[in-house]
Amino acid sequence: MSVGVGNAFLDDLRFTSWMSLAPALGLTVCWGYYRYCRYAGVNDWGFSGGALTIAGRFHLVYIFFGVSVAGAGIGFLASGNFDPYLLAAVAGGIFYLLAFALDLRAGHHQTPQKYKS
Repeated sequence: MSVGVGNAFLDDLRFTSWMSLAPALGLTVCWGYYRYCRYAGVNDWGFSGGALTIAGRFHLVYIFFGVSVAGAGIGFLASGNFDPYLLAAVAGGIFYLLAFALDLRAGHHQTPQKYKS
């Protein structure tokens, strides 16, 4: 996804107003993920009893970057840019979402019991 969206940026080298929405979407998703994990008391490699670990900090940066790139790609598509690299990025994004959906279905992202109430 990053290569496809990066290529679309480098083709134009111009900033349009909608592009500021991509990092805003990334920050919003990161904040929501952080709050959920913190208050749910998630205990994994990124959070230890709701406290953010060093690996969790890197994961938040990864989430921010991925969601921002995806948001920019959607913006490019909405503005009519159907570059072949961008279409390949869409295929990569769809593959990622499919893999995540299969992960959810397999139960790898269960909501802790104390958060379900």
